[in-house]
Amino acid sequence: MNGKKVYIVIIILALVLAIYDHLTSPVLSVSSPGQTVDACAPCGAPCKVE
Repeated sequence: MNGKKVYIVIIILALVLAIYDHLTSPVLSVSSPGQTVDACAPCGAPCKVE
């Protein structure tokens, strides 16, 4: 293998690893603000108590 092919393989492996790390991140399981129990508005604003 020449130098160019080695660099291409390294770059492809790094991209695959970064995508894999992003897709398996535990942050994806955190609910969005609009999905909390006390939220009334889609933006996650709390309900007004009267």
